[in-house]
Amino acid sequence: MRINNTFLNNDISLLSILCRNKKQIGNRKPHLDSIINRIDIKTNITLASMSEKSECYDKDIYKLAKPGLAELEWFNFHCDGGVGNEGSIFKDGKEYLYKDFPEIELSWCQEIKADENNVINLENGSYYKYTAPDGKSYPMAVWNNSIGQPLIEMAKGRQNEGAMWYGTYWDCMCESPDIPDYFDISDDDERRFLEDAGIKPNSFFTLKIGDRTAEYFYSKSGNYGVCIRKEDYDMQYKSYTEGRGFREAPVGTVIKIDGKDYTVDSSHHVDIPYGVDICNTGMTYFQGYNWQDDPLTDQSYKDKYLL
Repeated sequence: MRINNTFLNNDISLLSILCRNKKQIGNRKPHLDSIINRIDIKTNITLASMSEKSECYDKDIYKLAKPGLAELEWFNFHCDGGVGNEGSIFKDGKEYLYKDFPEIELSWCQEIKADENNVINLENGSYYKYTAPDGKSYPMAVWNNSIGQPLIEMAKGRQNEGAMWYGTYWDCMCESPDIPDYFDISDDDERRFLEDAGIKPNSFFTLKIGDRTAEYFYSKSGNYGVCIRKEDYDMQYKSYTEGRGFREAPVGTVIKIDGKDYTVDSSHHVDIPYGVDICNTGMTYFQGYNWQDDPLTDQSYKDKYLL
């Protein structure tokens, strides 16, 4: 962007807003900087500088104006390079103060819920809602195939720790079920997020955020993570029912899977209903003697052939 034939080089990204609000969050989460950097790279959105004035600011070019709903929508969903003073942003020859932007009404915000096909579909340009355990709700927004607190909320210094972790959870889940080390979330919190969204244990679900899609199996046991990618579940299921998963187990071997006994058949396969929690596997007995006592069933075998 040019003003008076001079490039503005002091654009500060979303990082500046998050860093400014870091003190408000506290130090309970030691890896907040990692999340800040991830969000900055993910969104590729630049906002007004929060700490210094533009050297090229010219009052004769930019006129102070009152932002309305159109400016609010632009700021939250389409802002791609605003430059301004501390506490304001420029657009189309006008300067808008953050404090003057309209409030986001919670009535505009949808709950994050799965549909009848167990699909959670979060659309770009839409508001959603995070409800904390204490019952208080906070607006969320989806832009650039990512979900988080609306940019105006962060610009106004209203970053909420719970809402940030909630948005980051869904964002990470559209990339990998292996939640990064910097994301401090318990299995209980993850289950709460899923079940609040209408996802039941031991079921498949699809998560869509903008143009991104991921499919999962929600494992009730959680022995290998609360959520498993559907492609990984399918690979292991096929190994048990069609492949070589039990090739060294003698015919008649009894396998306990998700609390139910299954028997290895003559083809060294096990007939398991699709959708059973195959992560919940207990090798307890083996043709009349303890599974652990047989040389074919030592830990190396389990590591090689079982989840």
